[in-house]
Amino acid sequence: MKEAIDILSKALEARKELRIAIQKDGRLSAISWALLSTCLEAAGIDTPEIDPKKRDKRVVISPIVAPYIKIGLFKQSDIPKLVERGQADFGIAGEDKAIEMGLEKLIAAKLGSAESSLVIQIPKDSSIKRLEDINGKIIATSFPKIVANYFAEKNITPKSIEYMDGSVEGAPAFGVADITADLVQSGSGMHDNDLRPLITIRNFEAVLLKGGNTLMDTSNIN
Repeated sequence: MKEAIDILSKALEARKELRIAIQKDGRLSAISWALLSTCLEAAGIDTPEIDPKKRDKRVVISPIVAPYIKIGLFKQSDIPKLVERGQADFGIAGEDKAIEMGLEKLIAAKLGSAESSLVIQIPKDSSIKRLEDINGKIIATSFPKIVANYFAEKNITPKSIEYMDGSVEGAPAFGVADITADLVQSGSGMHDNDLRPLITIRNFEAVLLKGGNTLMDTSNIN
């Protein structure tokens, strides 16, 4: 988190036009606003007040004293692309989104929050016991590239990897897949859909994304 604060605070202190893309709502939105508030305060700029009644309608918000700073509220899946195309100088998104889109090069710092795990999940009554048992099975996931790469490394060959944009946990019960690979935070969705974990592919957290046209050179920051 400290690296992210340092990077963003210094960019804000430059008092030049800056575009920052964050998630419109949800858990990552709260984390993003907390980071932005800290960085704006460090730069001597008041955090813009948001009227909850207008939040769903206002897409771009600027501090009154710093109209050159534009905070855009977008879907998380759009944020990495906005940064990649230079349409946003910074973005805050899930590490999973950046990696799945092949844009991990944009990650300037990890935030150490919004942790989640990509977990292979199977029905509680499934006969699958080991990773090798996935050979020839159908898997549903929102992260087909990450999952495919993982299976390739483990020499596992599923019958197919089916992309689903949401409600992945319902795929086995609905009969469209044998297993799932889905993000897990509390585990309640897995439990409610009669699934159990088989193995964790990898862990993720929220990250600060930095475009190539930003003011700071963060190439040496891990």
